Amino acid sequence: MAVLLIPVVCFGKARDEDEFRLYDDIDYNSIKISTVTVLPFKNTVGKQSSEEVQDLQSVLKEIFEVRGIKVIDATEELQKQRVDIVFDDISPEKLTAIGKALGADTVLSGTIYKFQTSKKGIATVGISGNLFYVPKETFIYKAKLAREKKINSAKKWVVGIYRGESKQNRYKALSDCASDMLAPVFDKLGIKPPPETETK
Repeated sequence: MAVLLIPVVCFGKARDEDEFRLYDDIDYNSIKISTVTVLPFKNTVGKQSSEEVQDLQSVLKEIFEVRGIKVIDATEELQKQRVDIVFDDISPEKLTAIGKALGADTVLSGTIYKFQTSKKGIATVGISGNLFYVPKETFIYKAKLAREKKINSAKKWVVGIYRGESKQNRYKALSDCASDMLAPVFDKLGIKPPPETETK
């Protein structure tokens, strides 16, 4: 499967580590997405709590739903399939089974691989994502990227979990990451939000 690396317009500042991958042997014109199940992202930043995963789930849910794509909860099905997000690398066969059981066109999985704050008060969030198309039982898009958001360095912080205004900045960094992660595949598939939300 040949890979196409593509440039994108970003909500946050692009970084050298950014990668956005589409495939030249996939007919994107034939792909129609109306439903998606978003699996909890694996958190490889050991010192962080599950709060980042929960926040990212909320952000992704909003991004899909504003574009008219129904988001299906995968919690019970993951238990039935005996999938442990923390330890398992989910195979295409398992993703197909999850998608079909839930009636989802696509399955989004991924990893939070970076969550740190510099002494200069810059929060950096890094995520990777894989979009799997159930009818064709194949990945149609992969991305890896990181985004930064400057915080008030005078604020106190504990293991990267910010409070008040700082927490809002952390959430914004996650939001920028999620939006930029999905933008290329949405553009390729012609999926857009309603006009009134594009300017917000």
